[in-house]
Amino acid sequence: MRFDARVEVYKALEKIGRIHGKTPNPMRLGICSRSGDIIEPYLKPQWYVNCKDMAARAVDAVKTKELLIVPESHEKTWFHWLENIQDWCISRQLWWGHRIPAYMVTIKGKIDDPDTNNSEHWVVGRNEDEAKANAAKKFGVDVS
Repeated sequence: MRFDARVEVYKALEKIGRIHGKTPNPMRLGICSRSGDIIEPYLKPQWYVNCKDMAARAVDAVKTKELLIVPESHEKTWFHWLENIQDWCISRQLWWGHRIPAYMVTIKGKIDDPDTNNSEHWVVGRNEDEAKANAAKKFGVDVS
């Protein structure tokens, strides 16, 4: 249990002389409206989509007039936003049921027990066949 773990961690730190005092820390705790439990952060792996290539193509499309922004006065905003694009964290979409086409790779004798937090054990693809091809290329084995 997390509360027991906190007590044990405190004792271990105290034992090695790493506790330098204890002061009250008033804070607002998140409380679940249904269960009444304290809501605590839960660290999970984060997934990002690199948007730079897509943004560069969108900028080029407007510059070559393949795509028209109407009214034209909004082009400045378009360029400012897309020329300063950052990777998009899509992890939050997972909570809403959006699926990420990422597959955890297991290969008998090579990766028998993959670490779900290790990005080296994951491949992406538009479908399972493409992901298998990417895994074969990445790990140099047949994964069919």
